[in-house]
Amino acid sequence: MNDVAKPDTRSSGRFLLAFVIGVDILAIGAVLQLPLVDLQRAPLTLFLMLAISALTGFRPIHIHPLRTTVSASDPFLLASIAALGGIPALLVGLISILSSMIGAKMRFDATRTPFNFAAAAVSITAASWIFESLVSGTSVLSQVLPLAAATTVYFLINSILVSIAISIERKSSFVSTWARTSLWTAATIYCAMTLAVALLFVMEVAGPAALVLGVPPLWLFIAYYRSRRDHLREQQNRMDQILESNQRLEEEVRARTAQLAAKVDELERARNHLRELAHTDELTLLANRRRFQHYLAREHSRSKRFDHPYSLLLIDIDHFKKVNDNFGHPMGDLVLQQLAALLEENVRSTDLAARHGGEEFAIVLAETTLSGGLKLADQLCRLVGEHVFGAGDGLGPGRITISIGVASFPEDADALDELVSTADQRLYRAKEAGRNRAVACGFVGETG
Repeated sequence: MNDVAKPDTRSSGRFLLAFVIGVDILAIGAVLQLPLVDLQRAPLTLFLMLAISALTGFRPIHIHPLRTTVSASDPFLLASIAALGGIPALLVGLISILSSMIGAKMRFDATRTPFNFAAAAVSITAASWIFESLVSGTSVLSQVLPLAAATTVYFLINSILVSIAISIERKSSFVSTWARTSLWTAATIYCAMTLAVALLFVMEVAGPAALVLGVPPLWLFIAYYRSRRDHLREQQNRMDQILESNQRLEEEVRARTAQLAAKVDELERARNHLRELAHTDELTLLANRRRFQHYLAREHSRSKRFDHPYSLLLIDIDHFKKVNDNFGHPMGDLVLQQLAALLEENVRSTDLAARHGGEEFAIVLAETTLSGGLKLADQLCRLVGEHVFGAGDGLGPGRITISIGVASFPEDADALDELVSTADQRLYRAKEAGRNRAVACGFVGETG
């Protein structure tokens, strides 16, 4: 595994430069501790074969977004730690680093390049020391556990140094950076160790020259891996495009749905407004004759079904023609509006006050007997007589009176038409009796 830090930025450049210089000094000190005799004792053929094989690093298997790489030369690097150790293994490692940087198309600069070589030097030196300290024999089986320990040390030191450099440069958390750059490569580096053990077996059985036979299969594996990776990436890109397209469609559908919902609400409000206009008298804002007839029929049906009483009041303004003749029709309209407001104020929410036509009004009193209807009628006659109508300051008729006919179900009539006719007859009886009064059956109410 070869890790590469990105170039330093202006804000964190000084801290990164100080860290790189420290790693460089540490690498120089580690290399100086290596005995030169290792280079003299190393088999030249084995060294050359491993060095040539390490050139496979210029075909990186994978490049992480943080610019750390998994190289095809990692198995040869780990094998060199076990087979050569010391300076020879370090040279093979530096060749592997150099080829990886070339293969990943990473530019050389005065900060990053020395750091990459220094981090590799420290990691390889420590791994070689661990391997030599633990190995107890020359057989491949006796080298497996020491090589595993050396691989762990190499992996930890290299990943920690690179993660520190990246976290300094990007001003990010070291823990999150280390997790992103190292955890995904841990399994890969231990797979490389397994291949290194296989290479050691090959060298033990067939000699160093057999390493050359391992390079073509490795290249074929890399080519297959990269082709599969590119295929999977292409599929992933297609899936991402499909998901993005679906998201756009969903957002468009949501937007259109919201627009339709707003239109539906607007149409519903308009329909309710039109319905209200269709059932409301434009002048007085009371229920109009159409709504009154519909409400009266429904109340009659309900009262008849449940055997409940209700009463009907028919109201007419006395001598209203004189108001129009003496004060004009606009003043007559104002009187109608004022009377409508007075009626609306004195009925319950369960009752209905409506303009029946012209200067006539009607009130439907739910759950009300004949005596209750007459009582309200007398009260309305008194309130109207006490109210001052007109525009004020003497403009208008001032005092007016009303006459009311009262009929109740089921006391006066069982059929709806008969009930309306009875109330209308009693209204005329109130007029004939002198106006300004309410008439219900044999009862005649009168207010001053």
